[in-house]
Amino acid sequence: MKHETYNIKRETWIMNHFRVHDSRFRIHVSGFTMIELMVTIGIFALITGAVLANFRAGERGESLRLAAEQLAQDIRRAQNDVLSGKTYQEQSDTGPKEQVPTQGYGISFAIQNDAEHYTFFPPESLIALPKGIVTKSIQLSDNSTANVFFSIGFRPPDAATFFQTTATEGGFSSGANEAIVTLRHTVTNQDRRVTINRLSGKISVE
Repeated sequence: MKHETYNIKRETWIMNHFRVHDSRFRIHVSGFTMIELMVTIGIFALITGAVLANFRAGERGESLRLAAEQLAQDIRRAQNDVLSGKTYQEQSDTGPKEQVPTQGYGISFAIQNDAEHYTFFPPESLIALPKGIVTKSIQLSDNSTANVFFSIGFRPPDAATFFQTTATEGGFSSGANEAIVTLRHTVTNQDRRVTINRLSGKISVE
């Protein structure tokens, strides 16, 4: 009888003992999991933010690079149109005439107020820059700056390069050997430069 009573008490003690410890263990795990979850979420948010910021910066940089490459390509197109003898219907004293334009083909810029486009001519075709990208400046190698209107053209028959800069269209030609067109991304303030050499006709992007 005593032995049975002892066994019952012993079993009761063991059950209570493990129940208490099991309960404590569950509470401990629950608290630790919540803290761990909050820390994990915080770390994940920081990493995600950093990745998105880098992605957007890279995307804007790539957009600027492509805009500069497109501008260089459009200038080369004007150059090649003259070299290939591409014709255009011009008005003459005797009426419309299909011929290579007398002034050749080229690109013009209206620089004031950070222009968001440039013009291919002839015929005049407005080309918009990607969103957030503007023509920031045009610097000439004679240390002058085109600040209102500027054009880069190629005259027939050998696509001789000329620069024209003035406050109004149809002004004077510049004798500078190089023109540097700077495009800027207005968010990142990054720049890309397109350089045109008047003597060699070389067009490069930096």
